[in-house]
Amino acid sequence: MAASALLAQVEGSVVNSSTGAPLAGAAIRILKEADVAYRTVSGPRGDFRIEGMATGDYTAEFSHPGFRQPDGNAAPRRPFHVAAGGPSVRLEARMLPLARLSGRVLAGKDRPAPGADVQLLMAGTFAGETTTAGDQGNFSFDDLDPGTYVLSARAPRDAPPPDTDDGRRLGWVRTYYPSTGDPGAGAKILATTGADLAGWDIHLLAVPLRR
Repeated sequence: MAASALLAQVEGSVVNSSTGAPLAGAAIRILKEADVAYRTVSGPRGDFRIEGMATGDYTAEFSHPGFRQPDGNAAPRRPFHVAAGGPSVRLEARMLPLARLSGRVLAGKDRPAPGADVQLLMAGTFAGETTTAGDQGNFSFDDLDPGTYVLSARAPRDAPPPDTDDGRRLGWVRTYYPSTGDPGAGAKILATTGADLAGWDIHLLAVPLRR
């Protein structure tokens, strides 16, 4: 029998779950227990193949910037067995395109608020991410799962107090998009698969300080 006939192998494809388009450049890792045993990358048509594998039980992981791999219960993530001379194992991975959200934090008369704390939470939960606004008050959240979010920001501790015309002392408060201090009144942001949500600027709110 030819030596090639005794080689165990895994093959398959990686596609965008939203469009069905092939996903080139996805990293495929084949694990034996907790260790990576084999690696490859999907080709221009999203296909891949790993030959010459040792007989045994394996699991697969998939990664690509801007996409989420199938969950652990999906068919391509379940344990599988390969054996020399046996049939090829075929894995079809459908990866979820993730969203991106960006904007700026502004204070006073549209003055950038660098160093502001920016928070993006799934609506109705405490699950989410935080980041710090850049030099121009800019921020971004990448690789977001589809869902509904609440966006808020808070001025850094060393931010100068707001300007006033009547001598009142004002202080910055956590502000919910677009410019409210009431968490329930903040606008909800819907992130769909693969969406690039730009221009979500937050105008920080100032309120009178009380002794």
